[in-house]
Amino acid sequence: MRVRSLGEWWLLNEIFVNGEYEAALAHLLHDRPSGPGPVVIVDLLRRAGIRDVRVLAVEVDEECCRELERRMRENALTTCVELVRGAIGSRDGIGCFEDGDERYARRVVESGHAASGPSVPYVDLMSYVGDVQAVDLIKCDVEGAELLFLRSYPELLRSVRTVVMELHPELCDADECLRLLGEYGLARQTVLRAGDFGSTVLAHR
Repeated sequence: MRVRSLGEWWLLNEIFVNGEYEAALAHLLHDRPSGPGPVVIVDLLRRAGIRDVRVLAVEVDEECCRELERRMRENALTTCVELVRGAIGSRDGIGCFEDGDERYARRVVESGHAASGPSVPYVDLMSYVGDVQAVDLIKCDVEGAELLFLRSYPELLRSVRTVVMELHPELCDADECLRLLGEYGLARQTVLRAGDFGSTVLAHR
């Protein structure tokens, strides 16, 4: 296995060593109602690659998108994974990259904030999942844009069955994020990881 950057080292530990998302997937597979159609997963900003499901993966970084496309082709995932490049938060407009530091990866901030990187358009998720009766799982790791995302998509979040979300209290109001999840019906909340700079929360109905 080759780890090419500090960001990939973080991801390796979060996903494969610490198993942060295993509880969300286990809950999804155990409690999802039986019926026709694929499991629908929306992966916001990080890696995707799960078979026998429909995955919408949204990634803001151009280099990561190229790597994801390569891995999708190598693993025959192009028919079940749709990859979209763009930012998550608002439903329209332009965001700007802000360089990360030792605590956070590169992230997108709303236009008007000082940012050192290029501009990137926001993605309207409803244009991709509006035809879906219910999204089974949203995995959200948007480095501080989680409150903006929650405020922008009330109709989507009222229909989703499970959300696993990283919260960054130094970058947004984590308590308000939890309150909104509860307001949208995702009131059963479990902290999967608590750390100095953020936490991972599983929320479901």
